Amino acid sequence: MPGEGDGDDPTCQEIQEFAFDTHVCCYVDPLPGSGISFCSLPPRDQLVVAFVLRESFVELFEETVTEGIKVEYFVAYRYL
Repeated sequence: MPGEGDGDDPTCQEIQEFAFDTHVCCYVDPLPGSGISFCSLPPRDQLVVAFVLRESFVELFEETVTEGIKVEYFVAYRYL
């Protein structure tokens, strides 16, 4: 985590960047080897997740879309 161990508290921007940079695995492989992930959800449930995240699409559009593309890449790669 930014600022960790150097005596400085991370800024809100650093926390936000860290979160976006490290959370894709939470969607695509939250329990390694379990087969449970965003990828295994039916398309309707994937849309429900997107609906829940809708505020991020407004407030942090570019970051949210970029991370969404990464998740969908893993979904496509896993099933192709």
